[in-house]
Amino acid sequence: MAQIKHTFTAGRMNKDLDERLVPNGEYRDALNIQIRTTDGGAGGTVQNLQGNESKGIAHLTTNLSGQKTKCIGSVADERNNKGYFLFASPSINAPLLSSILGRQFYVDSIIEQDSDGSYKPVIVDVFGITEATPDGFSSLTNHTTVPEMSVTDASVYRVGMVIKAYAFGNASNIVTEGTKIAKISSNTIYLDRPQPSNLSAADWFSFEAPKALEFNYESRITGINVIDDFLFYTDDISEPKKINIRRSKKGTTSPQSATTPTHTNLVLKSKSGVLQNESDYVGTIEPVTKEHFTVIRKAPRTAPALKLRSSIREGSTSYTITGQDFTTGITTNDGVSTVFIPKGGIGVELLSSDVVKLTCTNDTSGVASTIRGSIVVSFGDYYILQIFSISTDVLASHSEWLVELEQPGKPLFELKFPRFAFRYKYNDNEYSSFSPWSEIAFIPGKFDYNPKKGHNLGMTNLLRELTITNLLQDTKVRPDDIKCIDILYKSTDSANVYVVKTVEKGVDPEWSNIAGNTNSSDVIITSEMIHKTVPSDQILRSWDNVPRLAKAQEIVGNRLIYGNYTQGYDMSSTIAINQSIISKELTTALNPEKSIKSLRSYKFGLVIGDEYGRETPVISVGNRTETNPGTTISQLSDSTSINKSEASKSNKFLVTQDWASSQPDSWMDYAKYYVKETSSEYYNLIMDRWYDASDGNIWVSFPSAERNKVDDETYLILKNKNGEESAVQEEARYKVIAIENEAP
Repeated sequence: MAQIKHTFTAGRMNKDLDERLVPNGEYRDALNIQIRTTDGGAGGTVQNLQGNESKGIAHLTTNLSGQKTKCIGSVADERNNKGYFLFASPSINAPLLSSILGRQFYVDSIIEQDSDGSYKPVIVDVFGITEATPDGFSSLTNHTTVPEMSVTDASVYRVGMVIKAYAFGNASNIVTEGTKIAKISSNTIYLDRPQPSNLSAADWFSFEAPKALEFNYESRITGINVIDDFLFYTDDISEPKKINIRRSKKGTTSPQSATTPTHTNLVLKSKSGVLQNESDYVGTIEPVTKEHFTVIRKAPRTAPALKLRSSIREGSTSYTITGQDFTTGITTNDGVSTVFIPKGGIGVELLSSDVVKLTCTNDTSGVASTIRGSIVVSFGDYYILQIFSISTDVLASHSEWLVELEQPGKPLFELKFPRFAFRYKYNDNEYSSFSPWSEIAFIPGKFDYNPKKGHNLGMTNLLRELTITNLLQDTKVRPDDIKCIDILYKSTDSANVYVVKTVEKGVDPEWSNIAGNTNSSDVIITSEMIHKTVPSDQILRSWDNVPRLAKAQEIVGNRLIYGNYTQGYDMSSTIAINQSIISKELTTALNPEKSIKSLRSYKFGLVIGDEYGRETPVISVGNRTETNPGTTISQLSDSTSINKSEASKSNKFLVTQDWASSQPDSWMDYAKYYVKETSSEYYNLIMDRWYDASDGNIWVSFPSAERNKVDDETYLILKNKNGEESAVQEEARYKVIAIENEAP
């Protein structure tokens, strides 16, 4: 029914006076007006509102029990003179055995209605189908291996739907519980698990998928807003949602009817990002799901895997030669000196123009003789080497040489400890939070300590080629609506995070593996070029702070604000961490391997996250005492240490979750482990040498460069030569003395 309209030209509302005494220009009450004020609130205008007119929407109908689809929310878009109506379908009921109706669709939807009365669907979520025996279906084949159902038209079903089947007079589901559609090929439906029978006894089938819009038939939308081309809503029952209206309409087949509803497909943007014309859409992929509509967006779950190489060449790049006399055999023409050198063994290959260095390994003079040159050509079992430089002290007795390929340029991140991560950029220009950071991309050299400078020359990065893999590790959790991936870089000596490379869909060749069915994609980093700096507050954004549930919602200053919300989870289960140490002998004395430091105290913590990346604070699980029948045993501790007897080995921790008699809560989706070193301040001193004191003790000397690490009151407690700690020895304390030459 249309409401009565009143027109006001100006004035103000006056509730203080009797209506017979209200002056001209003022009014007592009004209908169908709105007051528009400025941001400062100093002034405003009164505007007329048009009256309402009843309009009908032909919508999708009922379920087997006769319940009708109903509107659970609506919102007006005054800017565009449109209205949006949210319709919820009733839930799928058990079969009515007295009568089997034809195929029924269970549909949630959002409808856009224009001011002229026309309407079109924005989202159509066909989450359920009920029917008697599907058209063309007679029985299930291969039911114990890969079950197959042949039907007349498989287009109405979709992958992920849960199948149930019932027979007359039997309320039990015939199909194996939890059976889903794994694949649809032509008109053949493949199920994801073996079946106990061929289902020939089934009289009624249901197919149900998780609701994309998560509408609840028994409750209303409690908060809804439209801003630009986005519709936001919340109902205090499920995740807050965001709908891209324009793109959703493009993915919805229109017109829809009760007999032929079509589920909305996800529409991908083109690389231009423009959404004005039909040609700006690059097509559709699989049907939309809840993950495409949640306000919170998923971040990468795993750290990128790194492949590190210290050489630009695959395989070995060095070999040894013996019996070579470089005092003879050198030929000089036009000032260019060349010499024949033998080739290496299998797996060693040098190419023309490669620069190599030959170092004498049996030179006893103290400074090894060297030869540098370039490979000119391969000739039989020899290379012809053009000599750049040769030591003047090369002797005929210098017959053993190490041939090494010289790597061009400087190593990458030579004096840095870099880490890498990545983040997603979605179609609506939303950035996810960061993935976990990778291990440090560092290839150390051999231990080479300079006692006068106090430097370990082996602690420079030899990295020359870095390959980052698994940007999208698993197709099952891969977001469908991302348009690019930022590869991030951070050094340990700075809090800044940088974008090293952006891999864009449909533009960069690295995306080809991501778009296909492979489970990995490789991006090769060959330089230290940095694209841009990420805002500093992003590194503190471990996950998006969007509430799980919210009753109130509003747009204020172009910001989405929630009220009366639920944040976080209650933990009903208790957890401890089992810890053990894995040690292995070093393979080569001076070649470094990863290891946990000994004589430190380490404490472990745990962070648990849900499917959207919301995380708990670090849980310090503490010590736990477990009670067995008749006895109490303290089993689990949250801290551990590595004895110094294991210091010569490569050590690492192995931690596992221990839930005792409880189970993880249903919301728990993944876990992160944190380790903290809780011991006091410490220094690493490089011992120069030790001397036998002839009394069961030893003298220890340190280079002067180590003096800055300790003060005059620093002492060492030493063992005897056999590693024993007698009572006398435990009391013996030796002051650290830095010396220039040798100890007495």
